[in-house]
Amino acid sequence: MLVDPVETISMYPQGLVSQISVHLSREKLLKENISTEYFGKLITQNMSGFLLKNILKNMSAENIKLWYATEDGNAFEDALIALIKPTINYKNVHSSNNLMEKAERFIIENLAKPDLTPKLIAEHIGVSLRHLYRLFLQENLSINKYIQLKRLEKVKADLLDKKNKQSSITQIALKWGFWDGAHFS
Repeated sequence: MLVDPVETISMYPQGLVSQISVHLSREKLLKENISTEYFGKLITQNMSGFLLKNILKNMSAENIKLWYATEDGNAFEDALIALIKPTINYKNVHSSNNLMEKAERFIIENLAKPDLTPKLIAEHIGVSLRHLYRLFLQENLSINKYIQLKRLEKVKADLLDKKNKQSSITQIALKWGFWDGAHFS
């Protein structure tokens, strides 16, 4: 969410909330034509938004203490602004109403989680479980088969990657959401 600290901000969380605040230079934002009309919830259904979300998700006080150097300040701020700009412009170009695309994105982002289920996916994209199954049937695939194929692609890539030569097949399978070696065979 891009907010103006001059304005009053009201948040009404529903459950536990995790938050990180990053202060960006108003001058730099305005220089990039990011004015207050764009403030609010940022769209994360594009590559820039995805990267921005994941950079900020991985921020923690510990990481900042371990890695921060004064030279990082401007570079970090510039990187965030560079990612924000296409994110705010994206809403003018692309409608994120494509449910199949939303489902596929959610699956790819959560492949490593063993509890990735059709029910969880349906809840995330805001459709009934039945509707989700129909979306995938239109593509001649079951949703469970789609998840399995995507996980197998990741396992195959990791098995071919020389960095993983010390890892067992079972370790790699577990990394990508297979529950045990029997599910992987």
